[in-house]
Amino acid sequence: FYVRGRRQNPLWTAPDWEYIESGEPMPRNYEDRVQSGMLGEYALDLGGGPPGYMIHGTIYTRLLGRNVSHGCIRVGKEDLRVLWKKMPTGSTVFMY
Repeated sequence: FYVRGRRQNPLWTAPDWEYIESGEPMPRNYEDRVQSGMLGEYALDLGGGPPGYMIHGTIYTRLLGRNVSHGCIRVGKEDLRVLWKKMPTGSTVFMY
C-alpha cells in the first residue's frame, strides 16, 4: 500500500455493518451516518477500496491491539502524530 491521502480531523461515515452489529436501525439520511472525532486527529488513506483502508486514531484507546477493527489500522494518539509528521503522501506502507 501507499499513502494516497492525508486528512486532519477526519469524519467517519458509519457503514451498514455498524448498525447491523449494534442492532440499531439504519439511518435514512446520509448526514446521520457522519460522525466527527471517531478517527482521532489524523487519517492516512491507503486505498484498497472500496471502502478502503486507513491508518487513524480512535477514541477507544483501551481496545488498541485487539481484534475489533474491520480492516483499518488504529493507533494511539502520540504514535499517530509521529506517523502524520513522517509519512507524506506517496509513502510506502507494508503490512505484516
